[in-house]
Amino acid sequence: MGASKRYKGKDCAYCGKPSCSSTNDHVIATSFFLDTERGAGLRIPQVAACKCCNNEKSKLELYIGSTLLIGSRHPEANRYRREKVQPRLDRNRKLRKELNIDAPPVLTKINGILQPMHAIMIDADKISRLLQLIVKGLYRHHYGKPLPHEMAPDVSMIRPEAEASVWASVSHLFPPEAPRVNCDLGRGSFRYSGVQSPMNEGFTAWMIGLHGQIPLHGEDGSADHWWCMTRPIPEAVAAARSHAASPCEGK
Repeated sequence: MGASKRYKGKDCAYCGKPSCSSTNDHVIATSFFLDTERGAGLRIPQVAACKCCNNEKSKLELYIGSTLLIGSRHPEANRYRREKVQPRLDRNRKLRKELNIDAPPVLTKINGILQPMHAIMIDADKISRLLQLIVKGLYRHHYGKPLPHEMAPDVSMIRPEAEASVWASVSHLFPPEAPRVNCDLGRGSFRYSGVQSPMNEGFTAWMIGLHGQIPLHGEDGSADHWWCMTRPIPEAVAAARSHAASPCEGK
């Protein structure tokens, strides 16, 4: 049976709708890897996806592959930019103009040394949305079922100096014996680690880095990877509190 047939009629890994999948989807796009890396040894997780989710994810991947990956720190970053990013931007002059990619570089102090750098303004919402889908895909791939409908991924960019305190606030959910995964695909093209709570299978924590840990700058400071936790949606939290506050029924 072909790969596409094996993934048809399954629960979608991204929206969770039952028996609606129409195809298989690579959790991380094959376009994020150099062609020479996409051989038999590169085992990119695949999941079942419905047409709607697959189309949305493809559009986000095209955007991120044309923007964020300009800052690649992959061992062959220049080759990736030349073979992958440049042709996309040449075909999309509007996006090229939005990124202001043709402006001269700005001198930026890095480790005390001024170096010419391009600062690219990228839609953070699109990055977060893609990472949310990727985490849902990783959950399905590693744990064998879609993320429970009452749980959702929460993506954050955390300053390195704040990571210890953030982890301390949730570490009680993930004791040392909790199941963990670590994976590096394409020599840092996509690197991730994850852990699942033994107390609630829907609670997971992930760290994700792209293309050799691309430097990121935002409202919360700078970082080179993302944190993501799958946690209860507000409606589920409110329902649980309401249930806990309800008076016990008569015996």
